[in-house]
Amino acid sequence: MIKRILTVVLVVQFGLLGLAGYGWAQAAAGNLVVGVAGPLTGTSAQDGNDIKNGAALAADILNKKGGINGKKIDLVFEDDRSDPKEAANVANKLANDKRLLAVIGHFNSSCTLAGAPIYNKAGVVEISAGSTSPAVSQAGPYTFRVIVTDAFQGDFVARWMVKDEGLKKIAILYENDDYGVGLKDVMTAKIPAYGGQVVATESYYLGETKDFTPYITKLRALNPDAVFIGGLYNEGALIAKQAADVGWKPPFFGVDGLYSQALVDLGGKAVEGTRVAGFFHTAQPDPMVQQFVKDYKEKYKKDPGTYAAFGYDALMVVAAGIEKGGADRAAVMKYLTTLKGLKGVTGVNNFDENGDVIKAGAALRPVADWAHYHAGYTVDILNLPQKDPEAYKQSSPIYFAEGLKGALLICHGMVDTNVHFQDTVRLAQRLIELGKENWDVAFYPVENHSFTTASAWTDEYKRIFKLFERNLKS
Repeated sequence: MIKRILTVVLVVQFGLLGLAGYGWAQAAAGNLVVGVAGPLTGTSAQDGNDIKNGAALAADILNKKGGINGKKIDLVFEDDRSDPKEAANVANKLANDKRLLAVIGHFNSSCTLAGAPIYNKAGVVEISAGSTSPAVSQAGPYTFRVIVTDAFQGDFVARWMVKDEGLKKIAILYENDDYGVGLKDVMTAKIPAYGGQVVATESYYLGETKDFTPYITKLRALNPDAVFIGGLYNEGALIAKQAADVGWKPPFFGVDGLYSQALVDLGGKAVEGTRVAGFFHTAQPDPMVQQFVKDYKEKYKKDPGTYAAFGYDALMVVAAGIEKGGADRAAVMKYLTTLKGLKGVTGVNNFDENGDVIKAGAALRPVADWAHYHAGYTVDILNLPQKDPEAYKQSSPIYFAEGLKGALLICHGMVDTNVHFQDTVRLAQRLIELGKENWDVAFYPVENHSFTTASAWTDEYKRIFKLFERNLKS
């Protein structure tokens, strides 16, 4: 049903059923113990239980094959209720059990950040299957995640709204926590960068705000072309339903937090047409994905959601750390810092120096060095080069080319009058000088900044698809 109601763009990176009960009694002596921490009750319970189910399925599959080096995996589950204070309590409980080798958790970014200092101090890996706030990148050396950051998601949706859909005036409704604020910050930067305008930003509180009528009244008066919801499915459904109740149905956009069957179940007809960026879909033809879907349906009698897939991959990453690194907290962490090319159902997992998952990317009409643009174009964005040279350097990809790790595709029209084709030439030359080999350029002789010919659009997206097929699925 979710496929019929939501417009889902799959961004390949870059259930309430579960095991009976949670707690410490499930861990048998001599087995390998891994914690799973997340919202098993409360406002985000759907996603938390999906992660729990995915991790449990992965453990079952591994245990049926004999476990890891002859030892079975036992999972212990803890409920943080989407509350950072409770997440800290959970982190203390898990970190203080010396049997525990790693933790799959947490889901909410604020909870991951609350637990991070505790896990880091105890030297236990925390690998999130759902936290996307950019702040998680700086949470510490024992914090990892298998999901891409909001910096990527927000940029993708901003471009989708403004460049692809032509929606210029955007209102933003976001939950007032690390996840929502992170999304808001990305969107308020990226929407103007793509030629749009943020007409309003309004915050609400996860699990507390129930009446969105004042927000809807205020935003409706501004007549935005679209509304971006930086939050989860419960609030997303309430916003759509209450807007529909007063006869207002703007295009709603969102990211992974809205991508759930629960949004459809709660919102009904009011959420029809909602557009979201997702990371996983049961119809993906990859044999590994299809086997996962089959196994999940056999165990839980329903299709897996996005976070079930991420929970599954997170456990498989931890299992690889135990198998290849050793059944020791420090050994698991050390191995994950070198992990390369571990294929999962959500893509291929590699980690950068911040524990963020590395995938692959396509740069479309990239600015290489802002210093080469005239003041009229840049003064409102970056001041003047003479006044603020550091801003220019920090905003120009050519200065960061040495850090390229994943595969890169650059696509550019040669008669672009907005971002000049010479930027791609400069960037390509820099990559050559650095000896980088994992990049390619596609140039389009008759295209301006916005492509106009169907053949060029088709070629560009075929190349992007091949890039993802090569680097994210195998």
